Amino acid sequence: MFTDNCCQGNSNIWTVRPDGTGLRELTHFGAPRQGGFASYSPDGRRIVLLTSGKCCQYFYVMNADGRGLHPIRTGVPITFLTDWGRAG
Repeated sequence: MFTDNCCQGNSNIWTVRPDGTGLRELTHFGAPRQGGFASYSPDGRRIVLLTSGKCCQYFYVMNADGRGLHPIRTGVPITFLTDWGRAG
């Protein structure tokens, strides 16, 4: 998994197989919204990512196929970096 155009105002999350096949764009954000710093859940079924607009950052979760994108409300302003942490 990787992010294109990082910090350029229109970055998105992509996946690709280790052999370079199966390139797939999972998010379709347009400027100024962008996505990045994505991390798979320990079971590989979901992805957590950071999205931002002009000034604020938010955590979002989606299915590993890119569907079901929805916000996670932490109540903490200007959050940054995402990681599921260790399993179990």
